[in-house]
Amino acid sequence: MKMENRIVLDYVMMLVLLVLMVKLMTGVIVHEILGMGFVLLTVAHLLNNKNWFANMTKEKGQLALNVLLLMSFLSVTISGVMLSVALFSFMNIPYREIYYAVHTLSAYALTILSLAHMALHIKTIRMFFRNKKQSSRKAGGTQT
Repeated sequence: MKMENRIVLDYVMMLVLLVLMVKLMTGVIVHEILGMGFVLLTVAHLLNNKNWFANMTKEKGQLALNVLLLMSFLSVTISGVMLSVALFSFMNIPYREIYYAVHTLSAYALTILSLAHMALHIKTIRMFFRNKKQSSRKAGGTQT
């Protein structure tokens, strides 16, 4: 996947994650649909960055962060399915209070860890936008 598409995917993921954090504004059904959409976006993100897995032992700090990110993602996803009142309501799971607490804590952790994950890649993001800006200047300069 082109770098431009990867950057767009990352920003869409962050936007969806932030919208998911305001369930009171979106309502439960939209929250659950967006949550499942976020799961699909995350799978796409992981597939686009599969080459990272081959080199993951080189960056110990990134490895630790990504393991925590994966754990919080799985936790928020599983607890979200258990709490579902729309998409997975047929499951009728007991102990909802526990799942609610897990879901809330892991959602906050996922958001914070996602921001940290993006911060680790800020150089790549800046370089992409700098190169994009330079290439648009060159293209604009040759047309005169």
